[in-house]
Amino acid sequence: VVRLGRIARPYRLANGPGMLLPAALVAFASLQRFEGAAPVLLPIAAVVAIAALYVHEWVFVRAGQLPPLS
Repeated sequence: VVRLGRIARPYRLANGPGMLLPAALVAFASLQRFEGAAPVLLPIAAVVAIAALYVHEWVFVRAGQLPPLS
């Protein structure tokens, strides 16, 4: 788990808000009160989820490259 260093913050952002925000947007879009906003909320949720997944994967690739070899 990435806890320290310069990649810890992007990791926390990708896993915290990067997962909760799309879930919240989908939940709001499924409510009857926000039914008219669903065509706007769902694409926003998809873009945020894809961006969070990209940052998450970037952090894991970067974490393997940061330690010195010797």
